[in-house]
Amino acid sequence: MENNESIIELKKKLVSGEITLEEYNYSLREQEQVESNGQEEDENLPEETEEAAQEEEEQPVHNHHKKESACECPKKPYGLYALIGVLALFLVISMFTAGFGLRATGSATIDNANAFPDIDAEAITDPSLGREDAKVTIVEYSDFECPFCQRVQETIKQVIEEYKGQVRLVFKNYPLSFHKNAVIAAEAGECANEQGKFWEMHDKMFANRLSLEEKDLKKYAKDIGLNEAQFNQCLDSGKYKSAIDKDVVDGNKRGFSGVPAFFINGRLLSGAQPIEEFRKIIDEELAK
Repeated sequence: MENNESIIELKKKLVSGEITLEEYNYSLREQEQVESNGQEEDENLPEETEEAAQEEEEQPVHNHHKKESACECPKKPYGLYALIGVLALFLVISMFTAGFGLRATGSATIDNANAFPDIDAEAITDPSLGREDAKVTIVEYSDFECPFCQRVQETIKQVIEEYKGQVRLVFKNYPLSFHKNAVIAAEAGECANEQGKFWEMHDKMFANRLSLEEKDLKKYAKDIGLNEAQFNQCLDSGKYKSAIDKDVVDGNKRGFSGVPAFFINGRLLSGAQPIEEFRKIIDEELAK
């Protein structure tokens, strides 16, 4: 009877997180050994296990019935919790570096210029700068709320100026899901494009990327001289939401990890890169 009660107690501790599965199995083996040898359990526990058990008794455990803002988790770094913590850390780093594209340094290129043969054909209907017959086309996937997308804009302007007549820039929307105003900002850009002022709205939104709520966007429309009634009706209707969703789907098919992402004649350059990285690929393409 005593042995059964001990096993039940161990199971409770396992479920509550006070002990790990490894410690649970170890304790079961100890109890079996005690039962076979006719000895008390505490006489066979190694010193390290006793210390661990004492530490566990002192730690708070999960209490799903308490109405608190956060769970009180065991402080001892069990192997499973440590593994989850490491994976979570990598995920967070990934989100703010290369994982979701918000990479500010380094480069990633696809050397096969035919990797995305349809990219220029699709780009024709999107906002663009430069000659349509330019030898090099840069397709940019971007998010108006993204800090790295904002950071790279000066570099892009320098590229367009430096390679005037040789490079064409095409803009595609790729609003990230964790940026709450990114989608409506993308819609605002499309609505401004209706009136021939996409790039003015583009610059205005990047300059104010932390203020992109609907009221802000309507104010920017007035600031850049748009027909306010037409712009407001366009934005309120959500008429470009499906087009923006299509840009995101197309971007996902092309396999880049996040924004900003640039396809230079089909070759991927990922992140807010310095101008030298753009020059390298552009010069190679112009030399062909």
